Amino acid sequence: MRTVCTHVSQSAIAATMSAMRLWLDQNGSPDVRFETATDERGILISVELSADDVADAFERRFGNTQPATHVIAA
Repeated sequence: MRTVCTHVSQSAIAATMSAMRLWLDQNGSPDVRFETATDERGILISVELSADDVADAFERRFGNTQPATHVIAA
């Protein structure tokens, strides 16, 4: 399992999560788990993927930070 994380603003979370789901559907989505957290930079979306090859491509497309430490929703 690999975790890919990205920070987004509150106003961008719905569009970002929609884009992530669409990308996963189009690129052979493995087992996926989404979590969100907040910090000083905004909302942190952490996505745990079961397939390393998909996780690599997903990280190139969406990843921009380290995994979340304070989960507020799953």
